[in-house]
Amino acid sequence: DDSSENRLLLNLFLKKTGASLTFAEDGWEGVKKFMKHNFDMVLMDIQMPRLNGYQAMKLLRKIEKKENRDRVHVFALTGATMKNEVDQCFESGADGYIPKPIIKDKLFEVLEA
Repeated sequence: DDSSENRLLLNLFLKKTGASLTFAEDGWEGVKKFMKHNFDMVLMDIQMPRLNGYQAMKLLRKIEKKENRDRVHVFALTGATMKNEVDQCFESGADGYIPKPIIKDKLFEVLEA
């Protein structure tokens, strides 16, 4: 997420779960980190500089196929909730989406599904 406030909020919500968090400030940085590490899950902001979330998710899925990796659960973080925008998240490789502003209960509802 390119928003430091959202990164702080996600860290606050998820730190008690024991999760180890890695953050990226734009889509390209996220893709580079994905290439170097094996993550259990990715939360991908849709509106980011350099490479938006749609583009980044498509690249993650290509990397998985090319490197014969297991499919990682990817959840789009988006303030856009219109059907066509949500559909675009799924078409880009998302397994689900988390609406913004991020609400703790909704975050855990999506992540636990």
